[in-house]
Amino acid sequence: MRAGLTGIRRKFAQLPVRLAHAEELAAAAGRSKVTGQLRAFAQWLGPNGRALTPSGNIRPADARELITLLGTGDEGLRFRGAAELRDSGGRTARVALRGSPS
Repeated sequence: MRAGLTGIRRKFAQLPVRLAHAEELAAAAGRSKVTGQLRAFAQWLGPNGRALTPSGNIRPADARELITLLGTGDEGLRFRGAAELRDSGGRTARVALRGSPS
């Protein structure tokens, strides 16, 4: 085993990594699917956001619109309200209700 710069011992030597220039990395990030989805989501929200139900949940019509807009693969989800979205396990449901896909 060899000790690296941090003193951590590795079983195999780690080859050096060379990253592309910052401009190239930024351009690649701008072309990524996730970046496109975030842009579409921000435009969909608009400067004032979207109205929620009285209990603070996304409206079903808005969730359906987001599913299509973002292309999450949840197009077949059937639901009538936020409680069903919360239990569905669909990616759009998790993002819309918690602000995170996990």
